[in-house]
Amino acid sequence: MSRPAPRISRRGGAVATAFFASSLALPARADVEATSTTVLTARPEIRAGQAYGALPLIELLGLSASGFDNPWVTDARVRVSAWGELRPSELPARGSASGDVDLAFAEGKLFEKRLRLTLGRQFVFGGGARSAHLDGASGEVRLSSGLGLLAYGGATVVPRFAVRRGDALAGARAFWSPSFDTELGVSFIQVLERGLSARQDLGVDGRWEPSRDLTVAGHALYSLAERRLAELDLGPRWQIGEGVEVSALYRRTSPDLFLPRSSIFSVFAEQSRDEAGAGILWHPRPRLGLYADWRAVWVGEGLGTDAGGQLTLGLGPLSRTRLSAQARVLQIPGSGYVRARATASHRLPSDLSLALDADWFLLDRPVNGERMSIAAAAVASWPFAPEWLAALSVGAGSTPTFQSRFEVLAKVGYRFSTRAKETAR
Repeated sequence: MSRPAPRISRRGGAVATAFFASSLALPARADVEATSTTVLTARPEIRAGQAYGALPLIELLGLSASGFDNPWVTDARVRVSAWGELRPSELPARGSASGDVDLAFAEGKLFEKRLRLTLGRQFVFGGGARSAHLDGASGEVRLSSGLGLLAYGGATVVPRFAVRRGDALAGARAFWSPSFDTELGVSFIQVLERGLSARQDLGVDGRWEPSRDLTVAGHALYSLAERRLAELDLGPRWQIGEGVEVSALYRRTSPDLFLPRSSIFSVFAEQSRDEAGAGILWHPRPRLGLYADWRAVWVGEGLGTDAGGQLTLGLGPLSRTRLSAQARVLQIPGSGYVRARATASHRLPSDLSLALDADWFLLDRPVNGERMSIAAAAVASWPFAPEWLAALSVGAGSTPTFQSRFEVLAKVGYRFSTRAKETAR
Protein backbone atom coordinates (compact mmCIF):
# COMPACT_ATOMS: atom_id res chain seq x y z
CA MET A 1 0.00 0.00 0.00
CA SER A 2 1.38 3.39 -0.94
CA ARG A 3 1.88 5.96 1.76
CA PRO A 4 1.30 9.69 1.26
CA ALA A 5 4.21 11.60 -0.19
CA PRO A 6 6.10 13.71 2.32
CA ARG A 7 5.41 17.44 2.29
CA ILE A 8 7.73 20.35 2.68
CA SER A 9 7.97 21.63 6.21
CA ARG A 10 5.46 24.48 6.51
CA ARG A 11 7.71 26.62 8.65
CA GLY A 12 10.81 26.06 6.50
CA GLY A 13 8.81 26.64 3.31
CA ALA A 14 7.30 29.86 4.64
CA VAL A 15 10.67 31.27 5.67
CA ALA A 16 12.20 30.33 2.33
CA THR A 17 9.32 31.98 0.47
CA ALA A 18 9.69 35.18 2.51
CA PHE A 19 13.45 35.20 1.89
CA PHE A 20 12.94 34.82 -1.85
CA ALA A 21 10.19 37.42 -1.97
CA SER A 22 12.45 39.96 -0.26
CA SER A 23 15.19 39.31 -2.82
CA LEU A 24 12.75 40.10 -5.64
CA ALA A 25 11.64 43.36 -4.08
CA LEU A 26 14.28 45.39 -5.95
CA PRO A 27 15.27 45.51 -9.62
CA ALA A 28 17.47 42.58 -10.56
CA ARG A 29 18.91 40.70 -13.48
CA ALA A 30 17.31 37.27 -13.53
CA ASP A 31 18.24 33.98 -15.17
CA VAL A 32 15.48 31.35 -15.18
CA GLU A 33 15.83 27.78 -16.38
CA ALA A 34 13.05 25.17 -16.34
CA THR A 35 13.09 21.51 -17.31
CA SER A 36 10.26 19.10 -18.00
CA THR A 37 10.83 15.40 -18.69
CA THR A 38 8.03 12.95 -19.46
CA VAL A 39 8.81 9.25 -19.05
CA LEU A 40 6.48 6.43 -20.11
CA THR A 41 7.59 2.95 -19.05
CA ALA A 42 6.21 -0.51 -19.73
CA ARG A 43 7.68 -3.00 -17.27
CA PRO A 44 6.85 -5.89 -14.94
CA GLU A 45 6.55 -5.30 -11.19
CA ILE A 46 6.47 -7.67 -8.21
CA ARG A 47 3.55 -7.26 -5.80
CA ALA A 48 2.78 -9.78 -3.08
CA GLY A 49 5.04 -12.30 -4.82
CA GLN A 50 3.27 -11.97 -8.18
CA ALA A 51 4.46 -10.27 -11.38
CA TYR A 52 2.18 -7.64 -12.92
CA GLY A 53 2.50 -5.53 -16.04
CA ALA A 54 2.85 -1.83 -15.22
CA LEU A 55 2.58 1.27 -17.43
CA PRO A 56 3.52 4.25 -15.22
CA LEU A 57 3.66 7.80 -16.60
CA ILE A 58 6.26 9.89 -14.77
CA GLU A 59 6.75 13.65 -15.00
CA LEU A 60 10.00 15.24 -13.76
CA LEU A 61 9.95 19.01 -13.23
CA GLY A 62 12.80 21.35 -12.38
CA LEU A 63 13.08 25.12 -11.91
CA SER A 64 16.18 27.18 -11.22
CA ALA A 65 16.24 30.96 -10.94
CA SER A 66 19.24 33.15 -10.13
CA GLY A 67 20.45 36.71 -10.46
CA PHE A 68 18.08 38.29 -7.91
CA ASP A 69 20.86 40.32 -6.36
CA ASN A 70 20.19 43.43 -4.29
CA PRO A 71 22.16 45.57 -1.80
CA TRP A 72 21.61 43.00 0.99
CA VAL A 73 21.66 39.62 -0.77
CA THR A 74 24.05 38.53 -3.53
CA ASP A 75 24.27 35.31 -5.57
CA ALA A 76 20.61 34.70 -4.71
CA ARG A 77 18.97 31.71 -6.33
CA VAL A 78 15.94 29.45 -6.03
CA ARG A 79 15.85 25.76 -6.90
CA VAL A 80 12.83 23.42 -7.14
CA SER A 81 12.87 19.77 -8.24
CA ALA A 82 9.78 17.54 -8.11
CA TRP A 83 8.21 14.52 -9.75
CA GLY A 84 4.77 12.99 -10.18
CA GLU A 85 3.61 9.55 -11.26
CA LEU A 86 0.30 8.45 -12.75
CA ARG A 87 -0.78 4.87 -13.41
CA PRO A 88 -3.74 5.19 -15.84
CA SER A 89 -4.54 1.46 -15.80
CA GLU A 90 -5.07 1.55 -12.01
CA LEU A 91 -7.30 4.63 -11.75
CA PRO A 92 -9.05 5.43 -9.45
CA ALA A 93 -7.46 3.00 -6.96
CA ARG A 94 -5.41 4.37 -4.10
CA GLY A 95 -1.78 4.74 -5.09
CA SER A 96 -2.55 5.24 -8.79
CA ALA A 97 -1.24 8.82 -8.47
CA SER A 98 1.78 9.84 -6.40
CA GLY A 99 4.57 12.37 -6.29
CA ASP A 100 7.20 14.06 -4.19
CA VAL A 101 9.37 17.16 -3.93
CA ASP A 102 13.11 16.49 -3.88
CA LEU A 103 14.38 20.06 -3.57
CA ALA A 104 12.74 23.43 -2.80
CA PHE A 105 15.10 26.02 -1.39
CA ALA A 106 16.15 29.66 -1.58
CA GLU A 107 19.79 30.60 -1.15
CA GLY A 108 21.82 33.78 -0.98
CA LYS A 109 25.00 35.36 0.39
CA LEU A 110 25.08 38.19 2.88
CA PHE A 111 27.66 40.43 4.60
CA GLU A 112 29.94 40.76 1.56
CA LYS A 113 29.53 37.06 0.73
CA ARG A 114 30.91 35.90 4.08
CA LEU A 115 27.62 34.20 5.02
CA ARG A 116 25.77 31.75 2.74
CA LEU A 117 22.21 31.07 3.92
CA THR A 118 19.97 28.30 2.52
CA LEU A 119 16.33 27.85 3.56
CA GLY A 120 13.90 25.09 2.56
CA ARG A 121 14.24 21.49 1.38
CA GLN A 122 17.89 20.82 0.64
CA PHE A 123 20.88 18.48 0.83
CA VAL A 124 23.79 19.19 3.17
CA PHE A 125 27.15 17.59 2.34
CA GLY A 126 30.44 17.30 4.13
CA GLY A 127 31.82 15.69 7.25
CA GLY A 128 29.37 13.81 9.46
CA ALA A 129 26.40 15.03 7.41
CA ARG A 130 27.37 12.63 4.59
CA SER A 131 24.41 13.70 2.40
CA ALA A 132 21.74 14.88 4.85
CA HIS A 133 18.31 15.58 3.29
CA LEU A 134 16.32 18.02 5.41
CA ASP A 135 13.56 20.62 5.60
CA GLY A 136 15.12 23.51 7.46
CA ALA A 137 18.05 25.89 7.30
CA SER A 138 21.79 25.82 6.80
CA GLY A 139 24.35 28.58 7.03
CA GLU A 140 28.03 28.74 6.20
CA VAL A 141 30.39 31.47 7.40
CA ARG A 142 33.83 31.92 5.82
CA LEU A 143 36.54 34.19 7.26
CA SER A 144 39.50 35.67 5.43
CA SER A 145 41.90 33.53 7.48
CA GLY A 146 40.51 30.36 5.88
CA LEU A 147 38.43 29.42 8.91
CA GLY A 148 34.78 28.60 8.44
CA LEU A 149 31.71 27.13 10.09
CA LEU A 150 28.75 25.26 8.61
CA ALA A 151 25.64 24.73 10.76
CA TYR A 152 22.34 23.15 9.79
CA GLY A 153 19.16 21.78 11.30
CA GLY A 154 15.57 20.81 10.54
CA ALA A 155 13.19 17.96 9.94
CA THR A 156 14.52 14.84 8.23
CA VAL A 157 13.15 14.28 4.73
CA VAL A 158 12.00 10.77 3.89
CA PRO A 159 11.80 10.43 0.09
CA ARG A 160 9.02 8.26 -1.23
CA PHE A 161 9.89 4.54 -1.13
CA ALA A 162 12.88 5.24 1.18
CA VAL A 163 13.48 4.11 4.77
CA ARG A 164 13.00 6.63 7.57
CA ARG A 165 16.24 7.50 9.34
CA GLY A 166 15.06 9.84 12.06
CA ASP A 167 12.61 12.70 12.54
CA ALA A 168 14.93 15.66 13.11
CA LEU A 169 18.62 16.42 12.83
CA ALA A 170 21.13 19.13 13.62
CA GLY A 171 24.85 19.39 13.01
CA ALA A 172 27.86 21.57 12.42
CA ARG A 173 31.25 21.43 10.72
CA ALA A 174 34.20 23.70 11.51
CA PHE A 175 36.91 23.79 8.86
CA TRP A 176 40.21 25.40 7.98
CA SER A 177 41.05 25.92 4.32
CA PRO A 178 44.34 27.84 3.99
CA SER A 179 44.50 27.14 0.23
CA PHE A 180 42.39 25.81 -2.60
CA ASP A 181 43.87 22.30 -2.38
CA THR A 182 44.08 21.93 1.42
CA GLU A 183 41.24 21.65 3.94
CA LEU A 184 40.75 20.12 7.39
CA GLY A 185 37.35 19.77 9.05
CA VAL A 186 35.79 18.60 12.31
CA SER A 187 32.06 17.86 12.42
CA PHE A 188 29.23 16.67 14.65
CA ILE A 189 25.70 15.48 13.84
CA GLN A 190 22.75 14.50 16.04
CA VAL A 191 19.71 12.66 14.63
CA LEU A 192 16.58 12.15 16.72
CA GLU A 193 13.73 9.71 16.21
CA ARG A 194 10.65 10.04 18.43
CA GLY A 195 12.71 12.02 20.90
CA LEU A 196 15.44 9.39 21.17
CA SER A 197 18.95 9.51 19.74
CA ALA A 198 19.05 7.62 16.43
CA ARG A 199 22.55 8.77 15.52
CA GLN A 200 25.26 10.82 17.22
CA ASP A 201 28.53 11.03 15.29
CA LEU A 202 31.79 12.95 15.51
CA GLY A 203 33.76 13.28 12.28
CA VAL A 204 37.16 14.39 10.97
CA ASP A 205 37.94 14.94 7.28
CA GLY A 206 40.78 16.38 5.28
CA ARG A 207 42.26 16.96 1.85
CA TRP A 208 45.91 17.76 1.07
CA GLU A 209 47.80 18.18 -2.18
CA PRO A 210 51.51 18.46 -1.34
CA SER A 211 52.41 18.48 -5.05
CA ARG A 212 50.72 18.46 -8.44
CA ASP A 213 51.28 14.69 -8.65
CA LEU A 214 50.09 13.62 -5.19
CA THR A 215 46.71 14.05 -3.50
CA VAL A 216 45.77 12.69 -0.07
CA ALA A 217 42.17 12.68 1.16
CA GLY A 218 40.25 10.87 3.85
CA HIS A 219 37.59 11.03 6.53
CA ALA A 220 36.66 9.24 9.76
CA LEU A 221 33.36 9.03 11.60
CA TYR A 222 33.04 7.91 15.22
CA SER A 223 29.71 6.93 16.76
CA LEU A 224 29.48 8.52 20.22
CA ALA A 225 26.31 6.54 20.96
CA GLU A 226 27.90 3.13 20.20
CA ARG A 227 31.47 4.16 21.11
CA ARG A 228 33.05 2.65 18.01
CA LEU A 229 34.21 3.66 14.55
CA ALA A 230 31.38 4.03 12.05
CA GLU A 231 33.43 4.81 8.95
CA LEU A 232 37.04 5.37 7.91
CA ASP A 233 38.25 6.10 4.39
CA LEU A 234 41.84 6.89 3.33
CA GLY A 235 42.94 7.15 -0.28
CA PRO A 236 46.11 8.76 -1.66
CA ARG A 237 46.51 9.19 -5.43
CA TRP A 238 49.78 9.55 -7.39
CA GLN A 239 50.17 10.82 -10.94
CA ILE A 240 53.17 8.93 -12.33
CA GLY A 241 54.34 10.44 -15.58
CA GLU A 242 51.98 10.96 -18.49
CA GLY A 243 48.81 8.90 -18.48
CA VAL A 244 49.44 6.77 -15.36
CA GLU A 245 47.65 7.23 -12.03
CA VAL A 246 48.05 4.91 -9.03
CA SER A 247 45.71 4.93 -6.03
CA ALA A 248 45.63 3.16 -2.67
CA LEU A 249 42.64 2.57 -0.44
CA TYR A 250 41.80 1.58 3.09
CA ARG A 251 38.14 1.66 4.13
CA ARG A 252 36.33 0.50 7.23
CA THR A 253 32.55 0.64 7.48
CA SER A 254 30.06 -0.47 10.11
CA PRO A 255 26.89 -1.18 8.09
CA ASP A 256 24.71 -1.48 11.19
CA LEU A 257 25.55 2.13 12.14
CA PHE A 258 24.15 3.42 8.84
CA LEU A 259 20.72 2.46 10.19
CA PRO A 260 18.85 4.08 13.11
CA ARG A 261 19.55 2.43 16.46
CA SER A 262 15.79 1.80 16.79
CA SER A 263 15.62 -0.14 13.49
CA ILE A 264 15.27 -3.92 13.78
CA PHE A 265 17.40 -4.26 10.62
CA SER A 266 20.44 -2.97 12.52
CA VAL A 267 20.45 -6.27 14.44
CA PHE A 268 21.02 -8.28 11.23
CA ALA A 269 23.52 -5.90 9.56
CA GLU A 270 27.28 -6.50 9.65
CA GLN A 271 29.15 -4.75 12.46
CA SER A 272 32.33 -4.20 10.46
CA ARG A 273 33.71 -4.50 6.96
CA ASP A 274 37.32 -3.64 6.06
CA GLU A 275 38.81 -3.18 2.60
CA ALA A 276 42.42 -2.49 1.61
CA GLY A 277 43.91 -2.44 -1.86
CA ALA A 278 45.21 -0.47 -4.81
CA GLY A 279 44.24 0.51 -8.32
CA ILE A 280 45.98 1.73 -11.47
CA LEU A 281 44.66 3.80 -14.37
CA TRP A 282 46.72 3.87 -17.59
CA HIS A 283 46.14 5.81 -20.79
CA PRO A 284 48.76 4.48 -23.24
CA ARG A 285 47.00 6.45 -25.99
CA PRO A 286 44.58 9.39 -25.82
CA ARG A 287 41.60 7.21 -26.83
CA LEU A 288 42.60 4.05 -24.96
CA GLY A 289 42.18 3.61 -21.21
CA LEU A 290 42.92 0.64 -18.94
CA TYR A 291 41.95 0.34 -15.29
CA ALA A 292 42.49 -2.46 -12.76
CA ASP A 293 42.08 -2.74 -8.99
CA TRP A 294 42.38 -5.37 -6.26
CA ARG A 295 41.16 -5.28 -2.67
CA ALA A 296 41.33 -7.58 0.31
CA VAL A 297 38.00 -7.66 2.16
CA TRP A 298 37.56 -8.62 5.81
CA VAL A 299 34.07 -9.41 7.09
CA GLY A 300 32.89 -11.12 10.24
CA GLU A 301 33.11 -14.59 8.65
CA GLY A 302 36.64 -14.21 7.31
CA LEU A 303 38.83 -12.89 4.49
CA GLY A 304 37.83 -12.38 0.85
CA THR A 305 38.89 -10.56 -2.30
CA ASP A 306 37.36 -8.06 -4.71
CA ALA A 307 39.11 -7.50 -8.06
CA GLY A 308 38.13 -5.98 -11.36
CA GLY A 309 39.21 -4.22 -14.52
CA GLN A 310 37.92 -2.05 -17.35
CA LEU A 311 38.99 -1.22 -20.89
CA THR A 312 37.66 1.83 -22.78
CA LEU A 313 38.34 2.64 -26.43
CA GLY A 314 37.33 5.59 -28.61
CA LEU A 315 37.11 5.17 -32.40
CA GLY A 316 36.59 7.45 -35.36
CA PRO A 317 36.65 11.25 -35.63
CA LEU A 318 36.02 12.96 -32.29
CA SER A 319 35.66 9.46 -30.73
CA ARG A 320 32.08 9.22 -31.91
CA THR A 321 32.24 5.46 -31.29
CA ARG A 322 33.12 4.30 -27.78
CA LEU A 323 33.58 0.71 -26.57
CA SER A 324 33.91 -0.51 -23.01
CA ALA A 325 34.44 -3.91 -21.38
CA GLN A 326 34.39 -4.59 -17.63
CA ALA A 327 34.93 -7.62 -15.41
CA ARG A 328 34.73 -8.06 -11.62
CA VAL A 329 35.09 -11.00 -9.24
CA LEU A 330 33.95 -10.83 -5.62
CA GLN A 331 34.73 -13.71 -3.28
CA ILE A 332 33.90 -13.27 0.41
CA PRO A 333 32.61 -15.82 2.93
CA GLY A 334 28.92 -16.38 2.42
CA SER A 335 28.64 -14.39 -0.80
CA GLY A 336 30.29 -13.80 -4.14
CA TYR A 337 29.81 -13.36 -7.86
CA VAL A 338 31.50 -13.05 -11.23
CA ARG A 339 30.40 -10.15 -13.42
CA ALA A 340 31.06 -9.20 -17.05
CA ARG A 341 29.70 -6.14 -18.81
CA ALA A 342 30.13 -4.71 -22.32
CA THR A 343 28.87 -1.42 -23.72
CA ALA A 344 29.04 0.29 -27.11
CA SER A 345 27.85 3.72 -28.18
CA HIS A 346 27.92 5.71 -31.41
CA ARG A 347 26.94 9.31 -32.13
CA LEU A 348 25.91 10.11 -35.70
CA PRO A 349 26.60 13.50 -37.33
CA SER A 350 22.88 14.26 -36.91
CA ASP A 351 23.46 14.00 -33.10
CA LEU A 352 21.41 10.81 -32.95
CA SER A 353 23.11 8.60 -30.33
CA LEU A 354 22.83 4.80 -30.22
CA ALA A 355 24.00 2.59 -27.35
CA LEU A 356 24.05 -1.12 -26.47
CA ASP A 357 24.64 -2.59 -23.01
CA ALA A 358 24.94 -6.23 -21.90
CA ASP A 359 25.43 -7.26 -18.24
CA TRP A 360 26.03 -10.82 -16.95
CA PHE A 361 26.25 -12.11 -13.36
CA LEU A 362 27.05 -15.56 -11.99
CA LEU A 363 26.24 -15.85 -8.27
CA ASP A 364 28.09 -18.20 -5.93
CA ARG A 365 24.85 -19.02 -4.13
CA PRO A 366 21.51 -19.48 -5.89
CA VAL A 367 18.62 -17.08 -5.32
CA ASN A 368 15.20 -18.63 -5.91
CA GLY A 369 17.06 -21.60 -7.36
CA GLU A 370 18.91 -19.51 -9.96
CA ARG A 371 22.59 -18.49 -10.08
CA MET A 372 22.78 -16.62 -13.38
CA SER A 373 21.48 -13.17 -14.27
CA ILE A 374 21.71 -11.58 -17.72
CA ALA A 375 20.30 -8.31 -18.99
CA ALA A 376 20.67 -6.31 -22.21
CA ALA A 377 19.40 -2.92 -23.35
CA ALA A 378 19.41 -0.77 -26.49
CA VAL A 379 19.02 3.01 -26.23
CA ALA A 380 18.49 5.71 -28.85
CA SER A 381 18.47 9.42 -27.98
CA TRP A 382 18.03 12.42 -30.27
CA PRO A 383 18.08 16.18 -29.51
CA PHE A 384 15.63 16.94 -32.32
CA ALA A 385 15.35 20.66 -31.44
CA PRO A 386 17.47 23.12 -29.41
CA GLU A 387 15.38 22.62 -26.25
CA TRP A 388 14.04 19.12 -26.87
CA LEU A 389 15.40 15.61 -26.33
CA ALA A 390 13.71 12.28 -27.11
CA ALA A 391 14.95 8.86 -26.02
CA LEU A 392 13.77 5.29 -26.42
CA SER A 393 15.12 2.34 -24.44
CA VAL A 394 14.30 -1.36 -24.88
CA GLY A 395 15.60 -3.86 -22.34
CA ALA A 396 15.24 -7.58 -21.69
CA GLY A 397 16.75 -10.07 -19.34
CA SER A 398 16.45 -13.03 -17.02
CA THR A 399 17.25 -12.68 -13.30
CA PRO A 400 16.67 -14.70 -10.12
CA THR A 401 13.85 -12.26 -9.30
CA PHE A 402 12.22 -12.44 -12.75
CA GLN A 403 12.33 -15.58 -14.86
CA SER A 404 12.20 -13.19 -17.82
CA ARG A 405 11.82 -9.44 -18.05
CA PHE A 406 11.02 -7.05 -20.89
CA GLU A 407 10.93 -3.28 -20.49
CA VAL A 408 10.28 -0.36 -22.83
CA LEU A 409 10.95 3.25 -21.80
CA ALA A 410 10.16 6.36 -23.81
CA LYS A 411 11.31 9.80 -22.65
CA VAL A 412 10.75 13.32 -23.92
CA GLY A 413 12.56 16.21 -22.25
CA TYR A 414 12.15 19.97 -22.66
CA ARG A 415 14.46 22.66 -21.31
CA PHE A 416 14.17 26.40 -21.68
CA SER A 417 15.81 29.46 -20.16
CA THR A 418 14.96 33.15 -20.14
CA ARG A 419 17.03 36.18 -19.24
CA ALA A 420 15.40 39.34 -18.02
CA LYS A 421 17.59 42.42 -17.95
CA GLU A 422 15.60 44.08 -15.23
CA THR A 423 12.69 42.93 -13.15
CA ALA A 424 10.83 45.43 -10.99
CA ARG A 425 8.44 44.29 -8.33
